[in-house]
Amino acid sequence: MALAKAAGGEKYIAGHLLNNNLGGPGDDARNLTAIPATANTTQSARIEEQVKNHVNTELQFLHYKVDVDYAQSSGSPKLWYASKLTSAWTAVDKDGADAGATRTATISIPSPEGLKGGSEVDYGDNKKSIDSGAAAKAKHEPTKHVVLNNQGYLRVAVIVQTHFRKTLEDLQVALTSTEKSLGKVSDERDSLQQRFDELSDQMNETEQLLKETELELKQKAEGLDLLQAENRELHKELGALSLKAAEDQATIERLRARLARARQRNKELEQENERLQLELAERQRSSVPLEELASGRGVQEAVARDLAFREQHAEKLDALGTDDEFARLLDQGRQLLASSRLKVASLKPSGPKQAPQDPDLV
Repeated sequence: MALAKAAGGEKYIAGHLLNNNLGGPGDDARNLTAIPATANTTQSARIEEQVKNHVNTELQFLHYKVDVDYAQSSGSPKLWYASKLTSAWTAVDKDGADAGATRTATISIPSPEGLKGGSEVDYGDNKKSIDSGAAAKAKHEPTKHVVLNNQGYLRVAVIVQTHFRKTLEDLQVALTSTEKSLGKVSDERDSLQQRFDELSDQMNETEQLLKETELELKQKAEGLDLLQAENRELHKELGALSLKAAEDQATIERLRARLARARQRNKELEQENERLQLELAERQRSSVPLEELASGRGVQEAVARDLAFREQHAEKLDALGTDDEFARLLDQGRQLLASSRLKVASLKPSGPKQAPQDPDLV
């Protein structure tokens, strides 16, 4: 208001340094400066329209800046005012670097006291052409993309971006946490894989040991089968030997019994021989006359006694005679008795003689 009053009623406006259609906000003091309306019209027509054509129509990337020089008026009160606007724009390549010539334009603005209808605003231009061919271009599909070529669109974009920024930040935090968790899971997976490999190696070693053990057990089982077969054969041989031993023991017992009977019979024969010897001695003492012996009376008496003895011991003699060996011994005894009788019948007895013993009966 002070500038307009000092200018004698000339219209001053809040001019955009960055045009609204290039995204410049109209509610941010940093993007606004007080300039005469004629200066704002000149800035829009000669500078901003060219820049908007490159950016919004050709979709080229530009480096665009506006510098403001301020001066102090000479009147009273002294007022600060924008004395010059300097705009510069150049093409930006795909790497984000300036490419080609820089177009520069200046608008000189007199002090408020010097304004007389606005014709005093001066415009200067170096008239260089920017390198449109070197400028990077945005990929734009009309059915999918919206060109934010004014403040309203940009405001919506800022609101949307602000709305989703928190979500994106939360997602980034969640992503970072997930990446950490994945890192831990990956470490655990590597550890489990290592443990699995170790267990696999142990399992392989165990399987190999099991195979070796099975082979060893099979060999021992075969050896055990052979030992069992040998044991069965030995049991058979032992059974046969036991049977043979039992038979031999029975034979030995029978032989022992026969030997005992033979010894008993031999003992009886010895006793009989002793009795005969005593009887012979008794006969000798009785001094039987030779004439009686010659007549056979003595022999007859001896035969009678023998017959009496046989009758007395007939059952015993018959029992002993059932065995071949005892029969042989009985025959020897009878021969011994006959020999004794012959001696008795001899002309003169020579004295008692002991009956010979069978060496098998001793």
